[in-house]
Amino acid sequence: MTEVDTLRDAFNRVIKSLTHARENMVGAVNQSRAAQDAERETRALLGQLVDLVPYLIFAIKKDGVLLFANQAVADLYDTTVKDLLDPRFRASQADKEPDGLLFAPFSNSRENEEVWHTRSDTGETLRFLVTRVPYLGEDTALVIGTDVTEEHRLQLQLQFSQRLEVIGTLAGGIAHDFNNLLTPILGYTSMLIDSDLPADVRDKLRAVETAAERARDVVHQILTFSRQQQAEPSRELLNPGTVVEDAAALMRASIPAGVTVSVQDQGAGNVRADPSQLHQVIVNLCTNAAQAIDGGVGHIEIRVSEVSPGSDLIPAQLAPATYACIEVHDDGPGIASEVINHIFEPFFTTKDVGEGSGLGLSVVHGIVTSHSGDITVESAPGAGTSFRVLLPLASQPAETAAIANQHILLVDDDESVLRVTAELLRHYNYRVTALADPRQALELITSDPAAFDAVVTDHNMPELTGAELATAVRAIRPDIPIILITGFATVAAKDLDGIDHKLMKPVSGRELTLVIQ
Repeated sequence: MTEVDTLRDAFNRVIKSLTHARENMVGAVNQSRAAQDAERETRALLGQLVDLVPYLIFAIKKDGVLLFANQAVADLYDTTVKDLLDPRFRASQADKEPDGLLFAPFSNSRENEEVWHTRSDTGETLRFLVTRVPYLGEDTALVIGTDVTEEHRLQLQLQFSQRLEVIGTLAGGIAHDFNNLLTPILGYTSMLIDSDLPADVRDKLRAVETAAERARDVVHQILTFSRQQQAEPSRELLNPGTVVEDAAALMRASIPAGVTVSVQDQGAGNVRADPSQLHQVIVNLCTNAAQAIDGGVGHIEIRVSEVSPGSDLIPAQLAPATYACIEVHDDGPGIASEVINHIFEPFFTTKDVGEGSGLGLSVVHGIVTSHSGDITVESAPGAGTSFRVLLPLASQPAETAAIANQHILLVDDDESVLRVTAELLRHYNYRVTALADPRQALELITSDPAAFDAVVTDHNMPELTGAELATAVRAIRPDIPIILITGFATVAAKDLDGIDHKLMKPVSGRELTLVIQ
């Protein structure tokens, strides 16, 4: 082999070696670039995940420098992440009060802490559970905040409900005793009203009777509120003018002194309604009227009248009949045309955030329609507003005399209630066997099932409740009418099995005899 061949072979080996080395270098560079690309993608994905989680996540140094923060932190402070990390943001907030988050004493103690924070953009106060841990050394803290505002609200609601449950239990016992005290007042008053007394004395007795009935209603409302439960439907015959007067008296004491309230009662027949709900309708309409009056100076007028069949005031969807009309008029600025068609919609409100739920008029509309009535509104800017409620009149059932010699078995463990109820029934020509011991009453029924025409029993009695007595009596005499009288707002459904009618204490003689008949 010549020297030239040897040199050529050596040169080829060098070229191959360089080529192989170049290929290895290119592969390494490509691998490094791929790794860098993967790292960038991972960082971007991690950043997106951190921004998507519903937690506040940020790292802050002891001197207050913010190293990073996710989008939730920026949203809380109504800014962007870029502006949040700019040192000028912290400088612009130099006078900010400590808020437990960005502007809080430095700590990385690993302890959980609940803090309050008020948003600067909406003024909303939020509660956060904050955890701080060391990050990249002891001079930096990683902070994670969880919004627990809703959990805190639910916890307060639970505590409030528990307190109301205790109050309800206490109120139930007080109401039972209080209603027993009212029973003789109402009972003897109604008997005296029916007696041959001078007219002026009977008028005074009617005032006493009205006051006692209102006291009874107050007890029922306390029971319903304290137990936080829906009261059982309590439709009764009532005069709308009386309810309006009561509601107007309440409004005069609760609205600005510059707003006057007057009542024009032109007379209307009785309606069958829940008195508490009708009171709620009037108070709600008057409250809205008072809030609508500019400057707190104006007038609200409540008019009560009757509307005859065929009147233009009766809308087409209502049956042709005579209606009681309750109209609430204010001399405020009126309602704009683009608003008036939406005022009965749930959650619709023109008030500022935090000043109204938008449920008031929708609730009013629901109550009125549930009573087979209707509510309309008339208004124009500068001309005030009138809400008109129509409720169908109810026919008053005629009182009939008791059938001669009807025999009533009356049971109540309270001697004063037992005595006055027995006298009431005898006043209305019933024969009465009155017993304070329900076990003795059961023995009488057992010994002679046909001796009585009806059973009237108290519910809350020792040894044997009214519901238990009714069950035992039904087993002996299935056809006998049984009336349960109770001082509690609600009675369990199982306790009403075998009961023909339930009455709330205190009961007037006319009401009790009407139910028996």
